Amino acid sequence: MHVSSQQEVDEMVAELSKAGAMRNTTVVSAAEGCGVGERYAALCSALSMGERVRDQGGHSFVVLDDISCMVRPFLDDISCMVRPFLDDISCMVRPFLDDISCMVRPVLDDISCMVRPVLDDISCMVKSFQWLSSSHLCSCNALVST
Repeated sequence: MHVSSQQEVDEMVAELSKAGAMRNTTVVSAAEGCGVGERYAALCSALSMGERVRDQGGHSFVVLDDISCMVRPFLDDISCMVRPFLDDISCMVRPFLDDISCMVRPVLDDISCMVRPVLDDISCMVKSFQWLSSSHLCSCNALVST
């Protein structure tokens, strides 16, 4: 078990002893500030002890409060294996994307040339409508009585 300090280990052992649980309990801890290798060794030792009890027909209950020492090296290994693969894919995909860009750019330019006059016409119509609505329409007030 990985805990913050030796004092916490001592307190935990005292509490387990007071409850009568230390007769069947082994506490495995890594020292405060220890490296990943020491934490990994403590974790493997605790798991091995639990497996031995199980293999001999007994019951074991292993509590781990930190498995980062197992996960971090695994992720580093995966990263080292995947990074070259991603670099290779990037080298293969980049020219393809450049080719697509070269093919799409003229099409977009053509569409822009076709759409721009239409947008200009719509803009002129909107401006004309605004001019009509603001200056040439009168408001009428009606009194309705029933």
